[in-house]
Amino acid sequence: MQSRTSFFNGAVFRKNLSRFAPVMALDTLLIVIMIMMVWSRTGVENRSYYFFNNVGSLFNLMGMVNLVYAAVVAQLIFGDLFSSRMCNALHAMPPRRECWFTTNVVSGLVYSLIPTAVGTLILLPLLAKTIFAGAWKVAFLFFLAANLEFVCFFGLAVFSVMMVGSRITMIAGYGLLNFGAPICYWLVNSIYTPLLYGVVTPTALAQKLCPMQHMFASFVVTDEVKVFDDFGKLLPDVQPTYSLGEAWHSIGWLALAGVVFALAALILYKNRNLECAGDAVFSRKLIPLFQVLSALFVAVAAEFFLTEFVGISDDENYLKYVLLFCGLLVGWFAGKMLVERSAQVFQPRSFLGLGILAAVLAASMGLTKLDILGIDDRIPAQEDVAKVSIGFNGGSFEDSSDIAQILRVQQLALEDRLPYDEGATAYVMENGEYVPIAESQANYWQEGDPLPQQRMRDDVALTYTLKNGKTIRRNYFFWVDSEMGQIVKSILSRWDVVNSSTIYIDGKEVERLPLVLEGVKELYCSTVNRNNRNFTREQADALIAAIQADCAAGHMAQASQYHEGVFKFLDVYGDDCEYNSINLYIQSENYGWGVDVFADCANTI
Repeated sequence: MQSRTSFFNGAVFRKNLSRFAPVMALDTLLIVIMIMMVWSRTGVENRSYYFFNNVGSLFNLMGMVNLVYAAVVAQLIFGDLFSSRMCNALHAMPPRRECWFTTNVVSGLVYSLIPTAVGTLILLPLLAKTIFAGAWKVAFLFFLAANLEFVCFFGLAVFSVMMVGSRITMIAGYGLLNFGAPICYWLVNSIYTPLLYGVVTPTALAQKLCPMQHMFASFVVTDEVKVFDDFGKLLPDVQPTYSLGEAWHSIGWLALAGVVFALAALILYKNRNLECAGDAVFSRKLIPLFQVLSALFVAVAAEFFLTEFVGISDDENYLKYVLLFCGLLVGWFAGKMLVERSAQVFQPRSFLGLGILAAVLAASMGLTKLDILGIDDRIPAQEDVAKVSIGFNGGSFEDSSDIAQILRVQQLALEDRLPYDEGATAYVMENGEYVPIAESQANYWQEGDPLPQQRMRDDVALTYTLKNGKTIRRNYFFWVDSEMGQIVKSILSRWDVVNSSTIYIDGKEVERLPLVLEGVKELYCSTVNRNNRNFTREQADALIAAIQADCAAGHMAQASQYHEGVFKFLDVYGDDCEYNSINLYIQSENYGWGVDVFADCANTI
């Protein structure tokens, strides 16, 4: 029978909507429930402010809902492709494949448009009750964002349908498209990176290639303004404003990516062999790739379970590599069973491909351990570095002398190669080697025993930004009393590092402290757990001057490992208390700035 030259079939469209209408109704109900939960969980008092703030979470929640919903809709609408009898029967009818595809895609989009439209209509009157200027517009932003998210996921889901012939492998392919980058990152970070010293696995690429990562960013940001009085009540006649968040920078590109994947799916569909219905993949050429991915997926899942849920000590690290290869074995033959639709897959020749894959994996780990590329020994040339930061909350340095100092820190770290031991800072000598005090006999120290001689460790994060735009990150452990430790202490004690706290106002990053001093009202002290509400600007200036003096003396590193002595106080019950540090926090009406003070900070004390 001759095919009709048409790209849309109304009868098929209506059939799609009626066949799976309960799924659309369920999604609509879920959206309504989420909106009402946000409304009900926002307290009655000040709801006109906080409800608007909490609406932002709906944008992120819809990302998770659409992740699942798009896959379900694609499986239902294109489900006939997974059954050989239905597949051949439908394609014997007059409509061309382009017509089937376009009609099904339009049907899928309607499955998102109707539920989100209902959610928008419910949001409109609720947002109208808030005090934000133009709050009603956010309801339409919700409609736009939710549907753009759906377009992204639906395009990926349809592409996954066309790549495979069964529902199980469609789910696996869809998951790989969405989370393949984070899975690869985790594999590299867990298996390969520990074989190198101090190297940090870059996260930027994995974050960029994971759609969900972008959908957890902020869609709506409330501008900072004073809306409450000192008693937590809304100020009269205040009308805060909002702005669009960073998520809008990427959501359009994600939707475009969904469209591109949908077009690629159309090309695959036009050339699809209908006999592949029920097969693991749509083409025999993809079987080796499918088996490799199956083996790696199970191996990674097995290791993830061991490390994240069971937990292993440093002495048991070899177990994760053993389990990795066990998972490789299981995944390889599980994939082969799906391909051949049989459990009889353990012939000798079946082990050849597995052996090659295991050998490649083992060789890659061995070469990584040997560091034939010189990754962990790499120290960037000073002239190639644009700026560098030290510490997890330190400032950035662009001066050549500062960069030279930090390059010296890395050189010393590579000479010492102190093993990374997360969580331990205090060590004692025991049986000729340093062990964490919590794991030593000193942990059972009692009054009257000689005090154990402790040696302190710290870790440092170095982030180089090169002039070509690339970033190099390294983490190292070091002894605080070593040459490297003294250099780090001097850098972390500098005023520009201690005072590195910033805030974004109108899209610009500004220093926080001047904003605090401009309207200073009170000082909080952690040891007395109360505020001095009569704190003046003159007192604040004097305190800052004292802190700057301690910075100049090199005694203001914001970590207790770098300081000697403790503060002793009597608590409210008259008992002796010891504190390594005191937290001081200066507050104005809208901003705050804090610092930790230690026993050797003579000027501040």
